[in-house]
Amino acid sequence: MSDSQGAKLAPLPAFPQIILALFFLPGPPLRFHWILYVPDPAGGDDGTKLHAIQCFGEFEFAAVPYNLAHCAETLAAAAVVGRLRVSDPDICTATYLDGGPPDGAGADGRAKALADFCTLLAQIPCDAVPPADAGRERAFTCRVWTREALRRMHAVGLVHCPDVDALEHEMRAHGKQTARAMADGTFSVVELKTAQHSH
Repeated sequence: MSDSQGAKLAPLPAFPQIILALFFLPGPPLRFHWILYVPDPAGGDDGTKLHAIQCFGEFEFAAVPYNLAHCAETLAAAAVVGRLRVSDPDICTATYLDGGPPDGAGADGRAKALADFCTLLAQIPCDAVPPADAGRERAFTCRVWTREALRRMHAVGLVHCPDVDALEHEMRAHGKQTARAMADGTFSVVELKTAQHSH
């Protein structure tokens, strides 16, 4: 189980939650790095960070072990946007509810759910703005990748997020609230929210 002592996030996320998180980038102006995160299926400290990162001037997808609660970067906002579907190893159809895993959802089923999620997001091209954002975005970024990830997650039922614009606005507001709290000396930890525009 993740250790809450010294955590920068409260309450701590738990599998099978899907977390959308923002990190402060060097500024001004106020900018964020956008990621998705899934806590460790086995309850350990390190979950999986999924995001688009720039490498030698080009973006690429990365899914790496990561401890969101004790991250080295400056966490700006985090919200639960959905949940992975977990079931028996051979049939991934049953859905977690608030509480523990469903009967029969053993380690193999949880690992498969995470692997399937990584596969889904790895299919997003990182070399061009997605068609859905072609008239809105000038260039591909981690935020643009996250918007497309949310659309694809919505399409397969991992999240219910019919309006990615509204969710983006909601997350920016959380990040700005953290920035204000840091500026006025009232910041303690980032509160893990339940997203209003995705579930």
